Amino acid sequence: MVSTRVKDQNTVGRLQFKEKLTGTHTNDALLKKLKALHQELAPLDQEVVERETLHSVRKQLIHKALLLHKDRGVKAYVACCIADLLRLYAPDAPYTQDELRDIFQFFFKQLSAGLQGTSAPYYQLYFVLLESLSTVKSVVLVCDLPSSDELMAEIFKTMFTLVRRNLAKKVELFMADILIALIDESHSVPQGVLDVLLSQFTAKELGHEQPAYRLAVQVCAQTCEKLQRPIAQFFSDTIVTSHDAEDEKSDADIQTAHNLLPRLLTASTDIVASVMPQLDEELKTEDVTIRSIATATLGVMYRDTKHGPELAQKHPTTWSNWIGRRNDKEREVRLVFIEGAKGLVGIGKLPPGVDPIEASLTLKMLDPDEKVRAAACRVFGTFDYEIVLHHVGKPTLEVLLGRVVDKKASVRAESLKSIGAIYSLAYPEIEAGMAAALEHFAWIPNQLVGHSSLSHDVKVGVEQILLTHVFPLPSIDSVDETAWTDRLVNVLKGLNAKSHKILFNMGGLRTVRPSIYEHFLDACVKYRGGATNDNDDESAALTYRLSNIIKRISMQFSDFQKAAEDLHTFAKDNDNRLYKLLKTSMDSNSDVRAIAKAVKEFTKRVPDAIAPTLLVVLRRSTFWLINKSSIPTLLRRVQGISSCHTRMAANIAVLILRTVSKHCPELYKDHAGELMVDVAKEVYLGALSSLLRYDPSLTVGVTERKSLQRMMRLALSSHSRQAKFAARIIASASGKEEHCVDLAEDIVKRLKSADPDHLAAHMTALVQLARYAPEALEHKNKEITDFLIKRLILVPSPSAQMDVDDEDEDETWVPDEELDGLTIAKVQALKMCRYRCLAHSRTSTARDIAKPVLRLFVQILANGSSFYSPSVMARLRLEAATSLVHLSAVESLSKDILPHFVTIALMVQDTWFNVRTVFLNKLVTLLARKRLPVHYNIVPFLTAHDPEEDVIATATSYIHAAFRGCPPSMKVETFEMIFIRYLHLLAHHPDFGDTPKALFGLSKYIDFYLDHIATQDSISLLYHLAMKAKTVQDADPGDEGSSDLYIVSELAQELIKKRATSHSWSLPTYPGRVKLPSDILKKFDDVESAKKVARTIYLPEEVLSWIEENEKDKISKVRNHECHCEPRTDDVLCT
Repeated sequence: MVSTRVKDQNTVGRLQFKEKLTGTHTNDALLKKLKALHQELAPLDQEVVERETLHSVRKQLIHKALLLHKDRGVKAYVACCIADLLRLYAPDAPYTQDELRDIFQFFFKQLSAGLQGTSAPYYQLYFVLLESLSTVKSVVLVCDLPSSDELMAEIFKTMFTLVRRNLAKKVELFMADILIALIDESHSVPQGVLDVLLSQFTAKELGHEQPAYRLAVQVCAQTCEKLQRPIAQFFSDTIVTSHDAEDEKSDADIQTAHNLLPRLLTASTDIVASVMPQLDEELKTEDVTIRSIATATLGVMYRDTKHGPELAQKHPTTWSNWIGRRNDKEREVRLVFIEGAKGLVGIGKLPPGVDPIEASLTLKMLDPDEKVRAAACRVFGTFDYEIVLHHVGKPTLEVLLGRVVDKKASVRAESLKSIGAIYSLAYPEIEAGMAAALEHFAWIPNQLVGHSSLSHDVKVGVEQILLTHVFPLPSIDSVDETAWTDRLVNVLKGLNAKSHKILFNMGGLRTVRPSIYEHFLDACVKYRGGATNDNDDESAALTYRLSNIIKRISMQFSDFQKAAEDLHTFAKDNDNRLYKLLKTSMDSNSDVRAIAKAVKEFTKRVPDAIAPTLLVVLRRSTFWLINKSSIPTLLRRVQGISSCHTRMAANIAVLILRTVSKHCPELYKDHAGELMVDVAKEVYLGALSSLLRYDPSLTVGVTERKSLQRMMRLALSSHSRQAKFAARIIASASGKEEHCVDLAEDIVKRLKSADPDHLAAHMTALVQLARYAPEALEHKNKEITDFLIKRLILVPSPSAQMDVDDEDEDETWVPDEELDGLTIAKVQALKMCRYRCLAHSRTSTARDIAKPVLRLFVQILANGSSFYSPSVMARLRLEAATSLVHLSAVESLSKDILPHFVTIALMVQDTWFNVRTVFLNKLVTLLARKRLPVHYNIVPFLTAHDPEEDVIATATSYIHAAFRGCPPSMKVETFEMIFIRYLHLLAHHPDFGDTPKALFGLSKYIDFYLDHIATQDSISLLYHLAMKAKTVQDADPGDEGSSDLYIVSELAQELIKKRATSHSWSLPTYPGRVKLPSDILKKFDDVESAKKVARTIYLPEEVLSWIEENEKDKISKVRNHECHCEPRTDDVLCT
């Protein structure tokens, strides 16, 4: 108890009060006396008071009649007077220990009963009492009393009960002073006191807005040194006791004890200092439960923004061991670590060095366990924008996005959700052009779209995230068509050309219409849930059609059987409302509001059981990316370029509009008038030409004399694209014959005198006439042909000789927009030849007209020309090959082209990347539409050695999709029977050689084919075809006769046998008969020759040995449809 001095008290301290307090008094009289006494005691100074004058009231005040008086006022004054006496007698107490015990119990009973609030009776007296206990510290006398532990616990309970009454802040401070003084003066902290204190940290409602919690924090913060040991002992005892019990209750007790620590930390780091060694040991214990709880507890403690970093700094060993739990051998502990680490990203000053939290989360996204990877990916979706921008590096985001292609669905889903949420948060900053946001996030859609082509499952997930987070449909209540379209433009700025095409495909913009989904909806409507018609044949036809369509759609899913079942269920349900919603969403006449509304209702209405499949169908059939609402904004963006930003937006708008023009011109229906206003703009002119090709009835405005004259001027201009679209519009106009003839004559007159730019434009216009109005050129064909051959195609390129002689020539591919006029004219001349052949393809003169053209194309492919520079020759080679492929679709010409098939196929291995990739893309487009002879399916397999992943990915994507989509009977003809022709082509390949090194390279072609086509069902046919190659002769043998074919045959047989062994496939004799292609193979002239070939082994012994040694490795990891996670395994998973 401390000595105190009452300020400004200068008189000698002598108590004048002489009244009797005991005996018979009325309440009023007694109150009057006690009030007088209190008023006299309060000002007395401890230093000058004459304590003898206090003796008379000292005994009277603790009389039972006063302490047990019924009147609350009497007891309140008595308490204050006794408190004054304790102050004046300090440091000595004027009472015995028993009396002091009664006094303090009396004090706190009065406080408990009377300290209710400022409006309560005698509140000021209770306030004075509490203030006296706080300032004088007389309460510390409790620590020396018998059974002080119980009394201290009772005081603590009373204080924490009182503080919950939301009293004045000063009252709360007095209480804190009292409790702090008790703990400081006590020899040890009683268990009861510790229990009361800790119980404040276990309440359901915590926070500084809770008075009891505030009081506990203040007390603990000021007495942490005294509390460290008892808290450590309590924690240790709880763990030991609970561990020995080994039941559910004991686990709950351990968890409860650990839950206390983060809450205690809010008071001070020192209060838990003594527990940290125990936690450190728990991190290394063999008990998984304890290890998990300790890891979780420290995670919560470290994320305390005020004390967490300090705790990590003060206990670096524990921090390091906690970080080490990221590699714990138990998945449960690693998951707990991730949950703890989540709250530490961006928290502040953790121990120095590279940020271990971000590094740990990045590492865990590559964990061997899928649940850990999924949890790590999920974490990033919980961060706000500022956290991700400033505390999650771009490399980490790249790893997160990389998990989009994980082989486990749960990981893919979490990665997609997180990366989608991050981009959605970042988009406003990207839209505003903030440099940091552009650098950190603008690349995300490009990577997402790029990954979508890797597998069916990845594509489904990417489509969903693109629709929900990257290109969300606007809210039905507030549709802002301009903002919605501008978002598309802004996002596309960050996409490369390949991603643009993929995205337009995903958005249905490049879909050939009516699409397979429109056919499906039509079949469902007519099927009527399976209701029978009177016409059985018609019902059977409807069912057959529906089944075929469903089969084609289901092949786009990884689980095609489930997809087919769901689609059949949808058809059987015959929900007309769903049909209507689906029709609205896929209708080109629907605006964005109608589509958004239909998509929303369809999503809610579709049954849960079939929802996953039907929502994919909805996304792939809907104009969710671009629809007719987009067109006005895109047209505006093309105009009014005033800055670099608007120029970039205009370029993207042009790209979109060109794509719409080429693949979906019906979206322009409502905007024909706008397009007519400014046809000088190439993109407007292109859109108008496409719209008129789609719907010739819209040519009313175009056929006016003034408009036609304008089109004629544009068609004769020096701008190639303007000339192209103007000529196409003229060819589409009603009464076009006269105008087309006039245009053709005007162009032919100008050809000889035209400069390169005009020549290019004139040839481009002639190509459009040859394609859409070939009859207009008939009377000028000889004149045009003579000019093409004598004055254009065979005319040297100006720089050709220089390029040929220059050994260091630049073979850089020149972009289309930078091509010189003469090169454009030469390419267009080849196109002109192609379209003339196509125009006569159904006539009796088709072969006669095509013969010189085919000869020219083949000559360009086979020999090239010294007339042209390498860059020009590459362009002509590409056009010649493409033209030959198109002409192969004409039955009357395909036989004439077939002998040159090897030359055409090898274009996919051209030295120029652009030639290879463009040729392959055009080829697979025609193959996908079933327009080419089946032997062209060989060509994509020739990409096996391509140095560019994009080329192989394109080929693989087509092979996988086409092979899966084929009915079993068609697979044989389309992909399996061509194996013999494939082997023949390899025997004629320029890189063929009979050396081991050459054959090792050749084996990759065969393996690439087998990787995609060989199955347990087809392996015997493929082996049979490989063997049959040795039972015939090459119809076009080289210098070595047919031996090259026999070497390839034996190599294929060995590779097939080893593959069958490694897959545990049986290799029975093929039971059927096969017909070998007679154009490349022929029978032996005699039996002896056949026997000799059969007995001879043509494959070098070294190759056989090499195949034997590599038997275990013959199943190649195909870079196609299956995406595998390669988790990090270099870190030791330890305890």
